[in-house]
Amino acid sequence: VGGSFHTVCPLAYKLSDPFVVDHGASHRHIYHTGSWDDSLSVIPTGVSGVPGSGHYCDQTGLYTDNAYHPDPFSQDAVRAARRYTLVLTPSPAK
Repeated sequence: VGGSFHTVCPLAYKLSDPFVVDHGASHRHIYHTGSWDDSLSVIPTGVSGVPGSGHYCDQTGLYTDNAYHPDPFSQDAVRAARRYTLVLTPSPAK
C-alpha cells in the first residue's frame, strides 16, 4: 500500500521493514467544498467498528485499494442514500 508519514495517504511502516504498512489513518475523506454531496469517504473498520458486527471491516478492501464511497451531506442526499430507518419510540410514562 502506498503512502507514508508525509503524504495525503498517511500510512506508516517500520524503517527496518519499509513498504510493509503496519498502521495508518483510521478513516479518509475527500471533501468537495463546492458541492458537499459529492464528497467521498472510507472507514477501514467499516460502518460498525464493532468486531462482532457483519459490517466490521466491510470497507477494508476499499481502503487498501485507495477507493472511496459517496458521503452524502445534505438532508435530501442522505434520505436518497439511506438503506435503513431507525425509529425510536419513547416508552409510556409511568
